[in-house]
Amino acid sequence: MGEYKVKVSVIVPIFNSEKYLEKCLNSIIGQTEKNIEILCVEDGSADRSWELLEEIGKKDERIHIWRNEENQGTAFTRNRGMDNASGEFITFVDPDDFIPEDAIEKMCVAAIERDLDLLYGDIKTISEFENYDMIEQTRIRKSAYEDSSGVLLFDRLVKNHEMIGAVYGLYRKSFIDENHLRFRNGIYHEDIAFTFKAILLCKRAGCIRSICYFYLRRKGSVTLGDKLEKRLEGLIIAYFDMLTFWNQYSDMLREIGRSI
Repeated sequence: MGEYKVKVSVIVPIFNSEKYLEKCLNSIIGQTEKNIEILCVEDGSADRSWELLEEIGKKDERIHIWRNEENQGTAFTRNRGMDNASGEFITFVDPDDFIPEDAIEKMCVAAIERDLDLLYGDIKTISEFENYDMIEQTRIRKSAYEDSSGVLLFDRLVKNHEMIGAVYGLYRKSFIDENHLRFRNGIYHEDIAFTFKAILLCKRAGCIRSICYFYLRRKGSVTLGDKLEKRLEGLIIAYFDMLTFWNQYSDMLREIGRSI
């Protein structure tokens, strides 16, 4: 662990987010854990996201910015961030979301003390819509989970209907690199397969019962967008990737399951 000068690399993929970007980045800049780097990759936005990013980037030397010449999608953009990450841990924040000021510190303390490669915190959804049923999107886990292999934690989360197919969490970078974990380029819902593979490959995984992420449900997001064909295509490809992964690693995963 001593080779890491930065504790956490925070990766922010940015596309057409000028309305939300400042709040997002300020929530990261203001973290109580100061030993972080903020890796912002701008993905060919049509609005003022790049200009705003340049302005904010001048205010804090921990912010590093890149720009894709053409729009490449969230997967490519997150992968570019991971390729440039130098932290002991990696976490992801989308540009229309934000995090509590102590989120990174809480996750780091837990991951280090408990020797975890993967840690999930709770997620609270907020909405731009007036008539919105918060029950649908409440992602605050009702159960406490013992640290375990990822296979066992996955089993427990699924049984309790608390497994979330989103990438938000804290990942040890060496774990990501050793397992060559990357997002599939060119599809929507790219985080589903990434999350599935990460937790099942993880030897030490856990949760903390603390809100570590605020997810904004808004018009224009991928999950609510009108590109139904692209969203369905992304889901089908993601599930195909998960099936391929299972066929490749099923013997190993079954052996892990028998030993716990």
